[in-house]
Amino acid sequence: ANVPLAGPPGGTQAGRAGGELALGLFAMSGVFIGCLGESLHRARRSRLADRQGRADQASYDVEERERSEAALRESEERFRGTFENAGVGIGHFDFEGRWLRVNQRQCDILGYTREEIVRKSIQELTYPDDRASIERFHQLTRGEVPGYSLEKRYIRKDGTPVWTHITTSLQRDAAGTPAYVIAVVQDVSERKRLEAELRQAKEAAE
Repeated sequence: ANVPLAGPPGGTQAGRAGGELALGLFAMSGVFIGCLGESLHRARRSRLADRQGRADQASYDVEERERSEAALRESEERFRGTFENAGVGIGHFDFEGRWLRVNQRQCDILGYTREEIVRKSIQELTYPDDRASIERFHQLTRGEVPGYSLEKRYIRKDGTPVWTHITTSLQRDAAGTPAYVIAVVQDVSERKRLEAELRQAKEAAE
């Protein structure tokens, strides 16, 4: 009788162990691949979130800049509206007493155009008998006084004097450095005329 050949001792167990090892390695590989895939997915999500965050920040920066620019334009428009539509003359001077800019009311008081006024100095347009008042201007520019008010006569373009009441102050920049002088000028010629007539009437009555 044929006797079946026996396999190597422990062959079945070794085969079983090898299969289990292969399955274990396969499972581990699957876990590793899964973890790797998850890591790659998380990294991709992180990059997308970072990219979105940068895009959101850039969008916010643009919106913030646009809001700041709009607020600046609105502020400038308010300043121009106040400057141009004021019922009194407004002028800005440099520290040498030269006109930098004026509003329309100041032009009306002096009878000059803007272009003509900015070519003049405070000395040229002040009535000769009142030029001593210019020293107050220099006291202001030297920082000796915070501001001042006085009445003085300017010379109109037609050569006639015009009585004015002037209030001045020093404008500083954001760093606190003096930038220019602001003068608010009110035409008080009519009041001066009435005061003169009243004095004459009193003198005549005496």
